[in-house]
Amino acid sequence: MAKLGTMLTPQDEMIEAFEKFLCKLYAPSTTLDIVKKLRWLYFSDVRQQNLKVFLQLRAYFMQGSSLSSQSDNGMEQCCCGQSLDTVS
Repeated sequence: MAKLGTMLTPQDEMIEAFEKFLCKLYAPSTTLDIVKKLRWLYFSDVRQQNLKVFLQLRAYFMQGSSLSSQSDNGMEQCCCGQSLDTVS
């Protein structure tokens, strides 16, 4: 990395050194040494988290819960307790 900025285009060895550095910086507990694999690791983690949230929301709504319910006086209310005829 000492040669950084001394040439117009970086050499392959310099690119490999930067990739290894970035992988150690962002994923120190792995043996990754290629940025493409690091990107996939982060993409798949985010995708798994999004899927988990989606499945939790779907399970919540599939239980029969709804955003509106009947109040004691028979009028429909939204989740915050306001009457639906006043909620816009």
